[in-house]
Amino acid sequence: YEELSFIGNVGKVVSWPTHGFKTIRLAAEDGSEMLTALTSIPSARPPNLESLSAMFANLGPQFITTVDHWDFSDIVDLSGAFSSYTGIYQNLEHIQLHPHVKLGYMFAGYGHDVDLTEWCVTSTTEEPYGFADNSKIGKYNLPAWGTCPVPGSTNVSTPYAHLGGNRQNSPTVTIYGSEEAN
Repeated sequence: YEELSFIGNVGKVVSWPTHGFKTIRLAAEDGSEMLTALTSIPSARPPNLESLSAMFANLGPQFITTVDHWDFSDIVDLSGAFSSYTGIYQNLEHIQLHPHVKLGYMFAGYGHDVDLTEWCVTSTTEEPYGFADNSKIGKYNLPAWGTCPVPGSTNVSTPYAHLGGNRQNSPTVTIYGSEEAN
């Protein structure tokens, strides 16, 4: 099976199918049919997924499950995963991403501000199209594209270092072993 979509008046997903779906959506891809009554999903990530594209798109404030503990490192498509999402705050600050993950529109219309400055995005040297358009994510909380910050540090150690490091006050940026202050 390739894709499974939950649409209609589903209030709770109790368990994930184990039939090897590569993509699971909690709404129709085009947003035409949303799970307006969905309140929760299993805390464990669905098995064998390659894509979370549009998985949480359009979920509203009644959605109370957190997924910030899920392993995202083998997911190759997060396009639109949280677009127009206004459910419970998701602390996605420290997730590990697949090196070549698709991120277009991932947070377009996202209803919370979240600090993404520690994301390792060395293969994505510029902001993906529509990444955080019309969202509440502040511009200083976006990833430093093309970098891989050291967690908890203002140092960045990649050739694409974004002056400003993780965009805190007076950050230090390391580029090819030399330190420069903003």
